[in-house]
Amino acid sequence: MLRGEKILVTGPAGNFARSLVKELAKNNEVHGLARFSNPHDQSGLEGMGVICHKLDLARDSLENLPEDFAYVMHAGAMVMPHSEKDQSYTMEVNVQGTGRIMEHCKQVKSFLHCSTASVYHHQSQHALKESDPLGIHIHNYSLSKVAA
Repeated sequence: MLRGEKILVTGPAGNFARSLVKELAKNNEVHGLARFSNPHDQSGLEGMGVICHKLDLARDSLENLPEDFAYVMHAGAMVMPHSEKDQSYTMEVNVQGTGRIMEHCKQVKSFLHCSTASVYHHQSQHALKESDPLGIHIHNYSLSKVAA
Protein backbone atom coordinates (compact mmCIF):
# COMPACT_ATOMS: atom_id res chain seq x y z
CA MET A 1 0.00 0.00 0.00
CA LEU A 2 1.19 3.51 -0.73
CA ARG A 3 2.44 5.81 2.07
CA GLY A 4 3.14 9.52 2.08
CA GLU A 5 1.97 10.10 -1.49
CA LYS A 6 -0.25 12.76 -3.03
CA ILE A 7 -3.01 10.94 -4.89
CA LEU A 8 -5.92 12.12 -7.02
CA VAL A 9 -8.99 9.90 -7.27
CA THR A 10 -11.78 10.84 -9.64
CA GLY A 11 -15.18 9.43 -8.78
CA PRO A 12 -14.09 8.91 -5.15
CA ALA A 13 -17.60 8.30 -3.81
CA GLY A 14 -18.51 5.66 -6.39
CA ASN A 15 -19.01 1.99 -5.64
CA PHE A 16 -15.61 1.06 -7.05
CA ALA A 17 -13.40 3.80 -5.59
CA ARG A 18 -14.85 4.54 -2.16
CA SER A 19 -13.29 1.57 -0.31
CA LEU A 20 -9.90 2.20 -1.88
CA VAL A 21 -10.09 5.92 -1.05
CA LYS A 22 -10.84 5.06 2.57
CA GLU A 23 -7.68 2.93 2.80
CA LEU A 24 -5.47 5.35 0.85
CA ALA A 25 -6.53 8.31 3.01
CA LYS A 26 -5.11 6.63 6.12
CA ASN A 27 -1.49 7.15 5.01
CA ASN A 28 -1.57 9.55 2.05
CA GLU A 29 -2.80 12.96 0.97
CA VAL A 30 -5.83 12.01 -1.07
CA HIS A 31 -7.72 14.43 -3.29
CA GLY A 32 -11.13 13.50 -4.64
CA LEU A 33 -12.57 15.04 -7.81
CA ALA A 34 -16.27 14.71 -8.58
CA ARG A 35 -19.48 16.60 -9.30
CA PHE A 36 -20.62 15.72 -5.76
CA SER A 37 -24.29 15.95 -6.69
CA ASN A 38 -24.99 14.30 -3.33
CA PRO A 39 -23.55 16.58 -0.60
CA HIS A 40 -23.38 13.63 1.83
CA ASP A 41 -20.77 11.99 -0.42
CA GLN A 42 -18.49 15.01 -0.16
CA SER A 43 -18.90 15.42 3.60
CA GLY A 44 -18.31 11.68 4.12
CA LEU A 45 -15.08 11.80 2.16
CA GLU A 46 -13.93 14.95 3.95
CA GLY A 47 -14.59 13.10 7.22
CA MET A 48 -12.03 10.52 6.03
CA GLY A 49 -9.51 13.31 5.41
CA VAL A 50 -9.99 13.52 1.63
CA ILE A 51 -9.49 16.97 0.07
CA CYS A 52 -12.49 17.36 -2.23
CA HIS A 53 -12.60 19.25 -5.54
CA LYS A 54 -16.14 19.80 -6.81
CA LEU A 55 -15.63 19.81 -10.57
CA ASP A 56 -17.39 18.49 -13.64
CA LEU A 57 -14.83 16.85 -15.94
CA ALA A 58 -16.91 17.78 -18.98
CA ARG A 59 -17.47 21.46 -18.23
CA ASP A 60 -15.25 22.91 -15.51
CA SER A 61 -11.74 24.29 -15.75
CA LEU A 62 -9.02 22.26 -14.07
CA GLU A 63 -6.72 25.26 -13.62
CA ASN A 64 -7.18 25.39 -9.82
CA LEU A 65 -6.66 21.65 -9.42
CA PRO A 66 -3.12 20.82 -8.27
CA GLU A 67 -0.86 19.17 -10.85
CA ASP A 68 1.74 17.68 -8.53
CA PHE A 69 0.06 14.37 -7.82
CA ALA A 70 2.23 11.27 -7.68
CA TYR A 71 -0.63 8.99 -8.72
CA VAL A 72 -4.04 9.31 -10.35
CA MET A 73 -6.81 6.75 -10.13
CA HIS A 74 -9.41 7.82 -12.67
CA ALA A 75 -12.68 6.11 -11.80
CA GLY A 76 -14.99 9.05 -12.46
CA ALA A 77 -17.53 8.45 -15.22
CA MET A 78 -21.10 8.82 -16.30
CA VAL A 79 -22.47 5.32 -15.76
CA MET A 80 -25.75 3.60 -16.50
CA PRO A 81 -28.57 4.52 -16.24
CA HIS A 82 -27.51 8.20 -16.30
CA SER A 83 -25.20 7.68 -19.28
CA GLU A 84 -28.18 6.72 -21.44
CA LYS A 85 -29.97 10.06 -20.94
CA ASP A 86 -27.50 12.27 -22.82
CA GLN A 87 -24.98 10.68 -25.20
CA SER A 88 -23.14 13.93 -25.88
CA TYR A 89 -22.61 14.68 -22.19
CA THR A 90 -21.59 11.07 -21.51
CA MET A 91 -18.93 11.33 -24.23
CA GLU A 92 -17.72 14.66 -22.82
CA VAL A 93 -17.29 13.22 -19.34
CA ASN A 94 -16.01 9.75 -20.17
CA VAL A 95 -13.89 10.51 -23.24
CA GLN A 96 -12.89 14.17 -23.23
CA GLY A 97 -12.79 14.28 -19.43
CA THR A 98 -10.34 11.38 -19.38
CA GLY A 99 -8.09 13.20 -21.83
CA ARG A 100 -8.34 16.45 -19.89
CA ILE A 101 -7.37 14.83 -16.59
CA MET A 102 -4.49 12.95 -18.26
CA GLU A 103 -3.20 16.17 -19.80
CA HIS A 104 -3.53 18.08 -16.54
CA CYS A 105 -1.75 15.39 -14.53
CA LYS A 106 0.86 14.43 -17.12
CA GLN A 107 3.73 14.44 -14.60
CA VAL A 108 2.39 11.60 -12.44
CA LYS A 109 4.32 8.40 -11.77
CA SER A 110 1.30 6.32 -12.70
CA PHE A 111 -2.20 6.90 -14.09
CA LEU A 112 -4.78 4.16 -13.58
CA HIS A 113 -7.79 4.47 -15.87
CA CYS A 114 -10.63 2.35 -14.49
CA SER A 115 -13.00 1.07 -17.10
CA THR A 116 -15.48 -1.75 -17.48
CA ALA A 117 -15.63 -5.31 -18.69
CA SER A 118 -18.59 -4.23 -20.83
CA VAL A 119 -16.13 -3.05 -23.49
CA TYR A 120 -15.16 -6.65 -24.22
CA HIS A 121 -16.96 -9.44 -26.03
CA HIS A 122 -18.42 -11.79 -23.44
CA GLN A 123 -15.79 -14.34 -22.45
CA SER A 124 -16.96 -17.14 -20.20
CA GLN A 125 -13.88 -19.37 -20.55
CA HIS A 126 -11.26 -17.10 -18.99
CA ALA A 127 -10.63 -13.88 -17.12
CA LEU A 128 -10.70 -10.84 -19.38
CA LYS A 129 -7.48 -9.22 -20.57
CA GLU A 130 -6.68 -6.21 -22.73
CA SER A 131 -6.00 -8.29 -25.83
CA ASP A 132 -9.49 -9.86 -25.82
CA PRO A 133 -11.77 -8.83 -28.69
CA LEU A 134 -14.05 -5.86 -28.21
CA GLY A 135 -17.72 -6.71 -28.10
CA ILE A 136 -20.84 -5.29 -29.68
CA HIS A 137 -21.85 -2.13 -27.85
CA ILE A 138 -25.35 -0.88 -27.58
CA HIS A 139 -25.08 1.50 -24.63
CA ASN A 140 -23.56 4.97 -24.42
CA TYR A 141 -21.52 3.92 -21.39
CA SER A 142 -19.64 1.08 -23.08
CA LEU A 143 -19.19 3.13 -26.28
CA SER A 144 -17.69 6.00 -24.29
CA LYS A 145 -15.34 3.69 -22.40
CA VAL A 146 -14.06 2.16 -25.66
CA ALA A 147 -13.51 5.67 -27.04
CA ALA A 148 -11.61 6.70 -23.90
